[in-house]
Parts: sequence; structure tokens; C-alpha cells
Amino acid sequence: MRKLNKKAVSPFIAAVLLVVIAVTIGAVIANWVREYVGGSVEDAATTSSQELKCGFDVDYNIIEVDEMPMVCIDKNDTTNETTIEFMAENTGELDLENFNARIIGSSGIYEHDLNASLLKGVGDKFNFTYNHTEYGDFKQLKLTPYIELKNVDVLCGDHGMIFSAQNVKTCPLFD
Repeated sequence: MRKLNKKAVSPFIAAVLLVVIAVTIGAVIANWVREYVGGSVEDAATTSSQELKCGFDVDYNIIEVDEMPMVCIDKNDTTNETTIEFMAENTGELDLENFNARIIGSSGIYEHDLNASLLKGVGDKFNFTYNHTEYGDFKQLKLTPYIELKNVDVLCGDHGMIFSAQNVKTCPLFD
């Protein structure tokens, strides 16, 4: 029988190589997890802060006169424009930086940021216009406030107020 002349790696060197490979793989995975979790923690903190501020510090009302919300619509067939007016008061702890208005019409959805703020403790009248030939007859209005959080306007989606066509009278608000 022929004797094979094989050279092998000693058990000690094999063990050292296995440890080095395992440590390298562990370091790569740990670095990846740290980057992933670090971003997730920052995102979660921002989202939590936003939800807390919107949930506890934001409150506003549409002003009512004789139990009628002060929201009205003025449809002008000559210009094909419809104007929505409303009166709101900020009863929360934060200034409202802006409002998002979403109109659902019979032919589409129109979204518009009013670019108007409402300071805490203050009431004001707002209006905006949309093209009713493009979006159709007015069916519903949703008003949602924005607050400023870390120099960024954040939409407080849970604080949207919805008004159906039946609850909106024809302008002007006061005759």
C-alpha cells in the first residue's frame, strides 16, 4: 500500500482561522444592524413626537352660529370656480401653521394647502377656490391642520374635520 504524503493544517491554526472568520462576519452584521436600528430609532422618535404633539396639543373648531357650522360654498358658473369659506378657531396649545383642504367632487379630488396660519386662542375666516368643471359638483370637504415640528410642517391627519354637501350652506356666511 502506498503512503500518501499529505500536508494538513494543524488543529490550532484551523481553530484560529474559524475564530477570525466568525468575528469578521459578526462585525459586519453588527455594523449593519446598528445602522438599520439607528435610523429606525430616529424615525420612531420623530413619529412619536409628531403623534404626541398632534394628539395632545392640537385642537381647533369650526365656529358655529345657531348650531350651524360656518362653512359655505359659492359656485360661480361664469368663471367655473367654486369658493369655499370657513371660520375656525384654534383651541389647542400650538399654533396651526397651515390647513390642508381636500374637496371630493363628483368628478375628482382636489387638494389644496391654504398657506394660512391660525395662532392659538385665535379665530379667523379662510377661503380658497377650485375649478368645479374639472372636479365636479361639491360632495365633501375635509380640513386638516399642520403644525410645525423641528422647523418642518407636519400634517395632523387624525384631526381632519369632514363636512358633507348637506352640512355646507351657500355663501355668504352672514346675510
